[in-house]
Amino acid sequence: MDNNELTLVGVRFFTVSDSNKVVVFPSNGTIVFEKNRDLKFGGVVYAGKFEYFGSEYYFDYEEFTINLIKVDSARIKVPSFDPEPDGSRPLYYVTNVLEGIRGAIFIDDPSNKSGLKSEDFANYPIFDCVKDSYVYYDHLYNGVYNKEDFYYQIPPFKIDSLETFKTENLSFDGNFISAGIFEDIDEPLIVMRDYSLGFIRVLPEGGQGIYSDIATFDNQITLSGDGLQGNGSLMFFTSISHSEAFTFFPDSTLGKTDMFVNEERSQPPEVPEAHAAEVLIGFYPFRTTLLANVF
Repeated sequence: MDNNELTLVGVRFFTVSDSNKVVVFPSNGTIVFEKNRDLKFGGVVYAGKFEYFGSEYYFDYEEFTINLIKVDSARIKVPSFDPEPDGSRPLYYVTNVLEGIRGAIFIDDPSNKSGLKSEDFANYPIFDCVKDSYVYYDHLYNGVYNKEDFYYQIPPFKIDSLETFKTENLSFDGNFISAGIFEDIDEPLIVMRDYSLGFIRVLPEGGQGIYSDIATFDNQITLSGDGLQGNGSLMFFTSISHSEAFTFFPDSTLGKTDMFVNEERSQPPEVPEAHAAEVLIGFYPFRTTLLANVF
């Protein structure tokens, strides 16, 4: 009675919008009613194909929004790229999550709380993220991609149609920071075929310096659930190594080649001429060392 709040316990879940599939599973089964049917709660919010995990939300009944105050991450489900024989598209979880998000979920137009005019407001629910969010890859290769310096940064964005979007149309603009392997890359982040968030980047003609220009890589790089990979030629000192699947790490590049050439050099440091097809390459830029092992 002192603060005009009513606490309910034992609430397993409640539906905010049937038509837009917005459902709340409150943490500890607890929600707090405030004036004018506003609500405070923590837990999991399902909004279309987005799932939000946090400890503090605020539901504004008048504006018909859920404000994300303290939210750890958002997980996304997407329809499969390939339909089943009956034409249906099963849902798959994207293997990365969005972290550091803040903002609001616009459930529906405030004049359509009942959802009876959904055809007039087909772009709901809408998520408006008002601060930078991040995608990390530290779950790959036993954490070699440290989240402190290997991540994709997404500036504030707004995305609509959280229930009806197409997988191939889901993308986020931003910058990829690769722990110094490449210069920052501004390729849009999309859903890859393995249902990770990543991109395919064609490098400029002549290649691009890697590891602060210690070497050069030419052709194409891909970020996906397999990490940061390259299809092309690695040029270091007197050698050229070509592979369809180099994997770039912060301290090394590894891969199996389909062509390896090392030109002879007579002045120090002397190196012999060498030609091979399939060799295992280990490039260690900070030791200025490339190892080529026949297998």
